[in-house]
Amino acid sequence: MLAKRLSREGFFVYAGCRDASCEGALQLSKYPNVHVLQMDVTKDNEVDDALSLVESNLGTKVLWAVVANAGFASVGLVEWQSMQSIRNIFNINVFGTVNVCKKFLPLLRKSRGRVILVSSRTTVPYGTPYSMTKHALTSLADGLRRECFDQGVDVATIEPVMYK
Repeated sequence: MLAKRLSREGFFVYAGCRDASCEGALQLSKYPNVHVLQMDVTKDNEVDDALSLVESNLGTKVLWAVVANAGFASVGLVEWQSMQSIRNIFNINVFGTVNVCKKFLPLLRKSRGRVILVSSRTTVPYGTPYSMTKHALTSLADGLRRECFDQGVDVATIEPVMYK
């Protein structure tokens, strides 16, 4: 929704998608000013490739923001979920987000831009592992905000509630 709105307002958007050939990504690519990138945040090479593509396409322009909204969840009691499933949720939601932030921060320092993390302080019933990861992103934002303050990079969180 954000990419579509920014496109309508005239912004150029790089939309990193876990699967750039999925239906949602294909629909998004029809919007003017939207460039869909293959970027599974758990794969270093895909994040690196996305960064290289953005850098080469920017030319004399700058990157104003990175919105980190990768999210994966499973539903059920914690005791029913495998440790592998819980690790996968953390790999995508936390470690993938950290990876994207680390890689794109140099571009944001150049523009004095911003990092925007989609996080939450609410624990969703039967979604405990997911909620844990979104709490972790709130902490990441707090830390990055302090680390990046003197570098001119703003850090913010967005805490949406059950939207489609």
